[in-house]
Amino acid sequence: MDRLDEGLVVRIAVVLAERGDHLTMGRFVGHMRDRVLGRILEQVGDTAVLRAGFYVDLPERLPRILELMGDDRLGSLVRAAAADGLWEEPSPSPAWSAATSGWGSPSSRPASTGPSSIRSCG
Repeated sequence: MDRLDEGLVVRIAVVLAERGDHLTMGRFVGHMRDRVLGRILEQVGDTAVLRAGFYVDLPERLPRILELMGDDRLGSLVRAAAADGLWEEPSPSPAWSAATSGWGSPSSRPASTGPSSIRSCG
C-alpha cells in the first residue's frame, strides 16, 4: 500500500464504510501505514470501525490501531458496541481463527488483542 496515493486510500476506505463492506475494510487495514489509518479513523464512524475490526486479517495490528484511536475514541467504540449489540463477534475470519487458536479460554487471551477484548470492558 506504500505506493498508493494516501488520499485515494482514505477515500476508498470511506466509500467501503458507507457501503457497509466491512470485510474488505478489515482485509486491507492491517497493511496500511499509521498515518493513513489515522486519517481513515477520523472519517469513519464507530460502528463501521467495529465491524471492520472483526475481519482484520492481521490481528497483531489491532493493539496499534487501538493506540492510534486514543482513549476518547475507544470509549466511543465501546458505547457504540453496547448500543448496537456488537459485543459478540461474527464468525471469525480464517486468519483470526488461526491467530487466536492457541489462546484457550477468554480469560487467557491477551487483554488488548482482538474484538473479544471489548467484552472485557463491559
